[in-house]
Amino acid sequence: MNLSFVMITSSDGDHLWSRCKALAAVTTPGDEVLLCDTGQSENGAKILRRFEGEIGWGEEVDVQLAALPETRALPNWATLRSLAKHRATLVLPEGAQPTSDGVKALRAQLQQDTPDLLIINSARKLGATANSLPCSDFSRWPPTGVLEGTAARTAALQLLPEPARLIPLGDLSHDEYESAVMNADSIGFVPTTVLLMPSPPAQDPHPQIAALGTRLAALPQDNSPDILTSAMVQLDDMMTQLAPLHVETFLTASEAMAKTLPQQLWPSILAHDGPIGPLLDALRNGDISAARAQLALHFAIQDRARVTALTEEVGRLYADLNLALPDPDYLMDLFQRARRA
Repeated sequence: MNLSFVMITSSDGDHLWSRCKALAAVTTPGDEVLLCDTGQSENGAKILRRFEGEIGWGEEVDVQLAALPETRALPNWATLRSLAKHRATLVLPEGAQPTSDGVKALRAQLQQDTPDLLIINSARKLGATANSLPCSDFSRWPPTGVLEGTAARTAALQLLPEPARLIPLGDLSHDEYESAVMNADSIGFVPTTVLLMPSPPAQDPHPQIAALGTRLAALPQDNSPDILTSAMVQLDDMMTQLAPLHVETFLTASEAMAKTLPQQLWPSILAHDGPIGPLLDALRNGDISAARAQLALHFAIQDRARVTALTEEVGRLYADLNLALPDPDYLMDLFQRARRA
């Protein structure tokens, strides 16, 4: 199964070169690579052409360098997909790169079934590409395969709503995660990490939490469950990415939202398989100390995961240095031989 890869880049240097190497490692004959340079870097397009000349993208891979039709914070996914010749198009946002095992799993899934929509897993890059942190929804992923109807939509709405994870195979919008999920009759899932994504920058969570609260409070009861699931996933991810400087803002906005949510939503909130449910419950009951304790525990878990990953990276670097550099016994022997000479 051939794929189209659309790689968006607004940077240059070693970072771009490593992304090119990772992409070239997963292409097969018949694939297509579209390199979309936003023009925000001085040497991006030059590096892309130099990579093609010095290393190449693989045998019989069609490569094109194109400018983005428009430049904005969130890419126009539908427009990018329209540039590709293959039905299955994987968009790599700025900083993202594919994994070998993930692309193999993606091809295998496409050879078995052709659902309306395919959702791929992603992870956050941490240091070198060998180290990454799973996204907040890693425990909720269904097994590889295709689900139909309500079961498919329910499973998809419990996942992180990132447009880059969507591969529409039918006539579906790629701009809005929830809309694409609700309009798909069949959805395929690839739980293997296909994309390594850069960690998003720290952002003030208040506007997004306020918007979610307003939306949930205004929904009719019969339409609330699906929308609530998607909102809870977004709040889980915001909590996972929360920076310490935004803790007070996060707590203030979450408390305001918790106190305006309709009563009929709370059983579903408390049953949600994620960290945000207990925190909202504590804020609703005015127990700010319990909410702070939950955030502190969450930060501790995050820090331990980062330290573990970085320690593994340092260990690999040390092992590589030991292989590349002479050991002390060799240096001492060389010194003695030099003295005798």
